[in-house]
Amino acid sequence: MLAYTKLEVLKLKVGIGHFRLKAQLYLVGLQAMHRELATLSA
Repeated sequence: MLAYTKLEVLKLKVGIGHFRLKAQLYLVGLQAMHRELATLSA
C-alpha cells in the first residue's frame, strides 16, 4: 500500500500517467541491472 501511495505522489509531481511512470521506473531498473551485469562479467 505504501509503494502505491509513493507512486501516486510521484505521478502528481511529474505530471505523467501511472502506467507510463511505472514503465519508466522499470526501464531505469533494467538499465542499472544491465550495467551491473556488464561490470561483473568483465
